[in-house]
Amino acid sequence: MIRKALSVLALASVSAVAAHAQGTMAAAAPAAAVKPITFGVKAGGSIPLSDFSDAAKTGYLLGAQIGLATPALPVTFRVDADFSQYDSKVGTGKGQIWGFTGNALYDLPLSASPIKPYAIAGAGLYTSKASGSPHSNDFGFNVGGGVKIPLSGFNTFIEARYTRINTTGTATQFVPIYVGVSLL
Repeated sequence: MIRKALSVLALASVSAVAAHAQGTMAAAAPAAAVKPITFGVKAGGSIPLSDFSDAAKTGYLLGAQIGLATPALPVTFRVDADFSQYDSKVGTGKGQIWGFTGNALYDLPLSASPIKPYAIAGAGLYTSKASGSPHSNDFGFNVGGGVKIPLSGFNTFIEARYTRINTTGTATQFVPIYVGVSLL
C-alpha cells in the first residue's frame, strides 16, 4: 500500500515538473521572438477637450513612431512624432499641433489571447500654431491605452490617449484615437 502511494506521488511530481517546464518554455518563446526595434505609422481622429473644444472642431492626427522592446523588462519604450490639425469653430482658420514625445508602454498580462492590451504614458515637446498667430513650444504629457493585434510580420494597434499641453493661459487638452501598423 505504501509502495503504491509513493509511486502515485512520484508520478504526480514528475507530471507537475513536466507541466511547469512546458509552461516555462511556452512563456519564454514569445520573449525570444520580440524584435528589439520597431517602426510604425498611425492615423485617426483627435477630439478637443475643455476650453480647446470651444475654439476647435474634431481634427485628425497622423504620426510615426520608433519602438525599443526590452525582453528583460515588461516595458517597451517608444518615441512618437505626431501632427494634428483642427478647423476653427470661429471663422475659417486652422490650428496645428506637432508633438514629439517619449513614451513607456506596459503590456497588461490579462489573457493568453494574441490580442494584447497595454497602458501608455509619456511626455514631450508640443509645437502649436493657430492661423494668424505665432507658434508656441510647450511641455506636455499623455496617458492612455490600446490593444496590439499581431498579424503575420507586423502588428496593428488601436490606441487612445488623454493629452495635456501646458500652454500659456489655459492648458490645451485633447484625446487622439487612432489605428496604426507597427513593423516587427
